[in-house]
Amino acid sequence: MSLLFFDSFDHYARNDIGLKWSFRSTLGVATNNSSLYAGAGRNGTTAFRFATATGSGHIAKDLGADKGTLYVGYALKIAEYGGMIRNDFFELSHNNVIKISYEISGGQIGIWMGNFATNLGYVARALNQGRWYYIEFLNSVHSSTGQVQVRIDGVTEFSFTGNTQVGTVAAMNRVSLGRQVNLIALPNIFLIDDLYICDDQGTRNNNFLGDVRVMALMPNSDGDTIQWDPSTTGNNWQMVDETIPDSDRTYNSTSVTAEIDTFHMANLGIGSAYVLAAQTVLMARQDDPSRSVRPLLTTNGSLYAGATVALAGSQYAFIQEIFELNPVTATSWTVADVDSHQAGYELVA
Repeated sequence: MSLLFFDSFDHYARNDIGLKWSFRSTLGVATNNSSLYAGAGRNGTTAFRFATATGSGHIAKDLGADKGTLYVGYALKIAEYGGMIRNDFFELSHNNVIKISYEISGGQIGIWMGNFATNLGYVARALNQGRWYYIEFLNSVHSSTGQVQVRIDGVTEFSFTGNTQVGTVAAMNRVSLGRQVNLIALPNIFLIDDLYICDDQGTRNNNFLGDVRVMALMPNSDGDTIQWDPSTTGNNWQMVDETIPDSDRTYNSTSVTAEIDTFHMANLGIGSAYVLAAQTVLMARQDDPSRSVRPLLTTNGSLYAGATVALAGSQYAFIQEIFELNPVTATSWTVADVDSHQAGYELVA
C-alpha cells in the first residue's frame, strides 16, 4: 500500500465528518469549530475549518495498520491569527501516544517529538495570514535514524534526522488535524483543503506527491446498466447526484442479489494532468440484515468490481476504495480515462 487516504472535503456535510474520518470532536459552539465551510476552499469549493484554543476541535484518521513512515500533504490557510503561543494544529500518534506534533507560533511551524516534549526545531519561513500554502510533511519514527521534513510549496524548509521515537513502538497509526486543548485564549483559525496521506511502500505514490488537487465528481446521467429502484420520480442518477448527501430523501435500493447501477460522472474539467489515483465513495446502509455491496468501475470498455464490504447496522456509512491504477488497463489513470468512466455499485448479498 502507498496512498492511504485523500479528501477534497467537498462531498459531505459537517454532521457527516465522523463517517468519512475515524473521529471528530468539537468543544464549544460559539466558533463552530471542527466544521466544513462551503466556498472557503482553494478552488471555491469546501474546506475543513478548525481553531486551536477556546472551543477547539479536531478530526483524526485511523490508518488501520502501523506505519514507520508517513507523508502527509494538504493546503493550509491561516484565516485568522490569535493571541496564543503554541497553537497545535497537526499530530501523528500510535494508539493515543503522540509521536510527532506540530504547532504554529509567531507564524512559524514548530516541530516536536512526542506530546510537545522535545523540540526538534522551527521552520524559518513564516506563514502569512490569509493566503494558501501547500505544506507536506515527512514523518519517520525511529530511535536513531528518524526523519522529519517540512516542504512549503515544493521547497524543503526544514529537515531533521535523529531520534524521533517516543515510547517503545516505532510506528504511527493515526493522523490528526487540530487538537482538543480548550484553553482560555484567542485561537488561530485554520482552513485545510486537498489532503493526502501515503506511506513509503509500493512502487508509486510513496513519497512527496507535490501540490495536488482532490476533486469530487458526482453522477450526471444514467450509465449502461440501471437495475436498482429509485425512491421517487426521476432517474436513478438523480437520486444520488447531491454534493451533500440527503439521507433518505432520495436514494436507490434493491433486494435482488447481483443487481447493479452504473452512472456517467462529471468530467474533471481540465485539459491535461497527471492523475495519481481514483477513489470510489459509496454512501449506503442496510434495511435488511447481512447485506453487502461493492463498488463498480466501467473503464476502457470493461466493468471492474471492487472489494465487497458488509454493511453494518441501519445507519449510513461511507465505503471507500482507492485505485492507484486504472484497474482494467493496469496503467496510470489519464484525464480521458476519468472523463469517460462510469461508476456504480452492486448488491452482492
